[in-house]
Amino acid sequence: MKIKLDKPTIPKDIQQKILNLQALLGQADNLRDEILTWYTAELKSYDYRADAEQELFDPGTGTTVEGISELAIMEALSELQIFNEVRKKNIR
Repeated sequence: MKIKLDKPTIPKDIQQKILNLQALLGQADNLRDEILTWYTAELKSYDYRADAEQELFDPGTGTTVEGISELAIMEALSELQIFNEVRKKNIR
């Protein structure tokens, strides 16, 4: 195999795909922030101490989970709702 000595270049179609990907990643960051803002407010409506970042924290990796799913959100909200219902019954 011959060693390539040409000046490195990126084809125009690949450059455009890179730009498209960067734009999509920027949109994804904005959408995640919007979802996180809503999720934080919703969690706090059940428990003022709740924290969306903490809910999405993965102790195994020490990082925040990147993916936000409907299932994960509904599970967390359901757990808080059940906790509040049980606490309300115990107060009576």
